[in-house]
Amino acid sequence: MLSYRILGVTQETVDVYLQEILQQGVELAAEEDAVNKARADADKVDLSLQEHSSMSTAEQNELVADLVQQFLLPEVHKSACRIRISALQEARMEAARGSIFGTLDTAEDRREICTQCGEPLGDLCRCRVCPIQDHEPVETSARKDQRWRYTRTREYAGKTRDERYTPAHDFRCWLNELIADVTVKSREHREESAELNRSLNQLLREKVELDLEAREAIDECISLATGETQRPAKVTDYRHFMRKIIGDALERSEPFKPKALCPKELPSEIRRKADEAAAMVDPYCKCEEPSPPPTSIRFADVHDPDEASKLLPSELRVLEEMRKCKCDTEPSPSTIRSPLTDYDYTETTVDPNEGTEDVDLEDNQ
Repeated sequence: MLSYRILGVTQETVDVYLQEILQQGVELAAEEDAVNKARADADKVDLSLQEHSSMSTAEQNELVADLVQQFLLPEVHKSACRIRISALQEARMEAARGSIFGTLDTAEDRREICTQCGEPLGDLCRCRVCPIQDHEPVETSARKDQRWRYTRTREYAGKTRDERYTPAHDFRCWLNELIADVTVKSREHREESAELNRSLNQLLREKVELDLEAREAIDECISLATGETQRPAKVTDYRHFMRKIIGDALERSEPFKPKALCPKELPSEIRRKADEAAAMVDPYCKCEEPSPPPTSIRFADVHDPDEASKLLPSELRVLEEMRKCKCDTEPSPSTIRSPLTDYDYTETTVDPNEGTEDVDLEDNQ
């Protein structure tokens, strides 16, 4: 009876269990009937497919709905029932454990205490009452157990050099070093001998060449002295040097400057200098010379400032040449503006009748 009370077994719980057992039996029977019916329906569907070899969409949807209603929904209900029963049993088991062992979990309320005095340990997991003792590790009997021999590291016994290397090894190393030294010395001696032989051969060749040249010179002198051979009147010089003879090179006071093929001056400046040079050479008046051929430029309305402002630079230069006397050798650069052609803002006032008077004076001349 005590166990029944602890577990909570009463008439109500027994009725609940019996009701669940009956419900599960009914569900199992209904499930078996549904399986049989589904098999019968499947056989019918197979026969119809064999006869008609096709199925309409409405029939397919109806078949799917029947399968869901007969199999999926009962399976969902059974799973929910099992989960509910498991949760109920787990809750009752937890209540039984709490009534027997206590309601609090010992793992959550456990406190570390000292094994000697029973006082709780501090923040550093050390007892605040018992003194700290240095315990030396003591080897136990289980340490020598043969089952642990493969887990222990092997003790390394140190050996001296004489024990590690035999005398034969030392002799072999000494012989290798001796052979290497002898090989190096032999190669150096061989290179020195080859260099000495090359130098001696070079000296011998030079001595033979000098002897031959001396003998040839002596034989030539003897032949010339005895008249056996005669020198030619002129020795042909087979060597030719390209040279240029400059006679006045010593008379030049400054380096020669080559004449540039392309002048750096403008053609107008060259013509102006040529005219000035011709005027200086022939200083007689040229005003009475025949007039140049007529041009297409007309200066009928040159006295009008508006018309004069419309003239081109070339027409202005022709007008200046006509107004200038041919005896005048003063240069008149084109950059100097005429009072008749410069209509910019100035401090002076230009008389429009001034140009007309100049034209009349030229006509009178």
